[in-house]
Amino acid sequence: MDNLSNFLNEKVIWSVLGILFLVFELMFPGLILLFFAIGAWVVFLLLFLVNLSINSQLVIFLIASLLSLILLRKYFKKYFGGHKTAQNTDDVLLDDFIGQKASVEEDIFPPATGKVSFRGTTWEADADEKIQKGSMVEILGKHSIKLIVKLISN
Repeated sequence: MDNLSNFLNEKVIWSVLGILFLVFELMFPGLILLFFAIGAWVVFLLLFLVNLSINSQLVIFLIASLLSLILLRKYFKKYFGGHKTAQNTDDVLLDDFIGQKASVEEDIFPPATGKVSFRGTTWEADADEKIQKGSMVEILGKHSIKLIVKLISN
């Protein structure tokens, strides 16, 4: 029974709680639970310095978690959020599209959009001029999920 009471001391509970928050962050990424792990570890480390009541531990846990969330989330999100990767992917895809040829699958009559076939996929397309079905077009750009095209003159 003495081993159980040694195992269930406050320091062990806070360190295990921090590890659990970290594991759950890895399972359900959202960059929130990491800061609760930090709060738990702050309490864990403080328990080595001072003896705290359970109420004090909970208050310190909440304050440390919220402060780390407020102060560090933006910094961490910049490095772990993946936003730059998504932007770079869009730029690479746009470079792959510009100058390529596509076949018109549905008439394009501005301001209405039509459809073009490009790399085995049908895309909505905008143009400045009327383009008949079956014509070949050159891709000038991309706006969201629409391609901007122009008729290739024969």
